[in-house]
Amino acid sequence: MLIPLRSGEHECAEVEISLISGNVQFAIDKLLRYETDMAWIGGSHRRPPAQVEFIPVYEDELWFVSPPKHPLAGRSAAPDELLASPFVLREPGSYTLEALLSLCRAAELPEPLPAVRVNGPQEALRAALAGLGVTLASAMEARSYVESGSLVRIEAAGLRASNIISCCVRSGGPLPPQAKSFLEQIPNYPSIAACRL
Repeated sequence: MLIPLRSGEHECAEVEISLISGNVQFAIDKLLRYETDMAWIGGSHRRPPAQVEFIPVYEDELWFVSPPKHPLAGRSAAPDELLASPFVLREPGSYTLEALLSLCRAAELPEPLPAVRVNGPQEALRAALAGLGVTLASAMEARSYVESGSLVRIEAAGLRASNIISCCVRSGGPLPPQAKSFLEQIPNYPSIAACRL
């Protein structure tokens, strides 16, 4: 999730803001080790730890995308046809991988064969751009590639998944003032504040 924030625009301008990318498990681990005060997580966690509070903020779609020259690009495909294609798969701990495997189980279809496994959402999109296979990606992350024509969506009946974007914090205590100040910069902060702060 991109948050427009320029240096000096927040109340605690002397505080350094670091943006680190990782999967769901990586973000939860950083929270539990007190290495971060908050995390923005796409997707859910099968068994969220009691020490982490997920505050849903936005619902995003997950899209199947491929390079334009893929045989299924831009058309509707049967689920078994789509899942028989080589896939760019995310790493264990990724919600996107869990969502894909869940779709396979629900459709009673085998897991797709990996053309390659990558660590990270942008790496998955770049591998799809390079023609390595189909990938399942957040619409927020894939939209600019689809709009430019670099990647193309593939629809498959019954294979739909959503991606809940949540602000995650440790349970049971107030946020540091700097973290609270940062959240106040976010357009839908009041809905987050009503849940937690």
